[in-house]
Amino acid sequence: MQRWYIMSTIKKLEQLKGISGSNSKKTFIQRNLDDEVFAQALFFLLNPYITVGISTKKIKKKLHHEDISNPIDSLYSAMSYLQNHSTGRDIDVIRIQNFLETLPEDEQGTATDLLTKKLTLGVQGKTVNSIREGFIPEFNPMLAKEFYENSKKIKGKDMSLSVKLDGVRCIALRDSNSVDLFSRNGKPFIGLTEVEESFLQLPIGVYDGELLADREEGESTPDLYRRTVGMVNSNENVTGVKHIAFDCIPLEEWKNQKSTTKHRDRFELLQQVLREHKVDNVELVEHLGFTDDIEDVTKELKRMTELGYEGVMVNDRDAVYEFKRGNALFKAKEFDSGDLRVLEVVEGQGKYEGMMGKIIVEYKGNEVGVGTGFSDAERVRFFQDPSSIVGKIVRIDYQTESQDKDGVVSLRFPSFEGILHDKTEPRYSDKGE
Repeated sequence: MQRWYIMSTIKKLEQLKGISGSNSKKTFIQRNLDDEVFAQALFFLLNPYITVGISTKKIKKKLHHEDISNPIDSLYSAMSYLQNHSTGRDIDVIRIQNFLETLPEDEQGTATDLLTKKLTLGVQGKTVNSIREGFIPEFNPMLAKEFYENSKKIKGKDMSLSVKLDGVRCIALRDSNSVDLFSRNGKPFIGLTEVEESFLQLPIGVYDGELLADREEGESTPDLYRRTVGMVNSNENVTGVKHIAFDCIPLEEWKNQKSTTKHRDRFELLQQVLREHKVDNVELVEHLGFTDDIEDVTKELKRMTELGYEGVMVNDRDAVYEFKRGNALFKAKEFDSGDLRVLEVVEGQGKYEGMMGKIIVEYKGNEVGVGTGFSDAERVRFFQDPSSIVGKIVRIDYQTESQDKDGVVSLRFPSFEGILHDKTEPRYSDKGE
């Protein structure tokens, strides 16, 4: 039908993906946003509230292709169909498979990634909205700042303390007859049927929390986190995962991205809802009490760390839900530090193109990338003169040592603190390890 149009849109998406630099990507989008199908593709891909119910694995599933009336004959129609048929039924998969088979082989990969919402373009909805305001709904859950770096902003205020869990952030949108689960970046979780069924028993609203798998006997916190991540991102039906809720807001406030409800009222409502509606796979986060004394935060952090938890979350009880990293929510975590040797400087991407993106340091015989903690001036200097940091010993703060599934050692949340000009030998931990 619109064959040239299909090819043009796919090629434009491939071009956009291959462009380096956020400003160059923005310029390309601006030049092509009047293309209706290209604009629809960006809306379809970047809108966090559009779910498709199909994965790459489902697309590759061998199904019996019966003759289907009114087959999908354009990319625009394929995207529109999936917006209205997101249950992942075999008939929907067959329709998309039939459409993909009409495309040239070299276009099928990009088209598949688009229609399963797996295509990464290196841009976000806010980039498109800077060109066409309000075009793509943005997904902005409240994010926490580091407590001790920002303690002056909450000192003396009425604080609520709760356990910081090492799970996967999940925002549940409970509407009148459905529930959708999203990551902090707006990526839909697929296959968490038990959790979805539990939320369908709760009142309409938005429930913010963490997904956590049931702990196996003797399982360490890092191992539990890795297993949880694997389960919730598998796009398969999984059991044995719970949503640990720590906040809730009215659905309309979420949709309007503006809150008027204070945390003290939101948390009281959340406690009441979960007390009155006992469900199997949604639980209230462990609450540690209220205080206006920073020393109490430190005491609870020490106690929680000794019990094996990641840290403590701190809410300003009089603050509304902020759709950003504001001054309403803080995280207190115990960090370690190491004096590590720099092996290499690596150029950055996007806004860090043409300057240093990260350094590679040696940690217990392993190469670890560190990309945070640098000023822009340092990024420029280290990129232009790598010898000013390569071979030097630097102080790196990190939360814990970690291992991947192959046993390769790395660091969680490493951050650059500065060059140690008086040090010549590495030390991996301030705790004497």
